[in-house]
Amino acid sequence: VAHREGYTSVVYRTDGTVHTFKTRDFNGWTMPTEEALMGSADGCAPLDSPEPNVLQIGNHWKLAQMYDVNHFSFSARQQEGQQRNKAATAMIFRNTGSTHPGPRFDYNAWGEVPTYSVSPPLFGARTLEIDHWRIRQMDATHLSITHENGNVARIFRSDGTVHGNNPSFSGYA
Repeated sequence: VAHREGYTSVVYRTDGTVHTFKTRDFNGWTMPTEEALMGSADGCAPLDSPEPNVLQIGNHWKLAQMYDVNHFSFSARQQEGQQRNKAATAMIFRNTGSTHPGPRFDYNAWGEVPTYSVSPPLFGARTLEIDHWRIRQMDATHLSITHENGNVARIFRSDGTVHGNNPSFSGYA
């Protein structure tokens, strides 16, 4: 998770590990060697995907509401030839505002069935909504992951720091 100004707060790896540190490395705003946001849909699942509560990013990541409306996960599929060669969950966010880091092998959208919904992921002003969850840029320095009940599972700041449940950063406010 990186800010346009250059700091990366968290790196989620396909082996399910989570690396929380303030760094200027692994910043998606400066690393791409190919067009990332210029209209190409290569590597992304269509929004009319048979998995309505899932947003696939590239060929190895899925963001998904899992099992019920109370769990949201960042799921990875390891590249061929990597150790264990199976899907790993890097992070589970709960509607209580708590987080459960990986590596884990449950709540994974690559191998398990996400919850069902009639609507695909929705995009709004600085917001991605997947059923009962929102990832939203709150202002120029804060991004939050929020359950519709108002609990904020994670806040990422532009200075590279990560913070927990603070209702004033709810994506549903």
